[in-house]
Amino acid sequence: MLTWDELHAALAEVLGERAEADDNLIELGMDSIRLMQLTGRLRCEGIEIRFAELAERPTLAGWWDLLAEKGQVEASAGPAPEAASPPPNPASPSRWR
Repeated sequence: MLTWDELHAALAEVLGERAEADDNLIELGMDSIRLMQLTGRLRCEGIEIRFAELAERPTLAGWWDLLAEKGQVEASAGPAPEAASPPPNPASPSRWR
C-alpha cells in the first residue's frame, strides 16, 4: 500500500516543490500534464485512480482521503490531524474587553 510519504514525494517530484496537505495544488502549478504524469506513476504502484478523480480534489489531503475511500491506502497512515488550538484563557487581558 502507498504511504503518505510516498504520495507526498511523488507529488513533489511531479510538481517540482513540496506542498502542504491543504495547499491548492492548482495554485502551485499542478496542470493537466503533471496530473497525468502523477496518475501514471500511481498506477505503476498499483493504485487504481482516474485523472478526473484527482482533479476534483486539488489538495494532497483530498487525494489521500479519496484513496482511503477507495481502499487504496490505509487512512490511519495519513497525515496527523492538526492539533486543536487550546481554549482561550479567560484570564487573558484580551478577553477583558
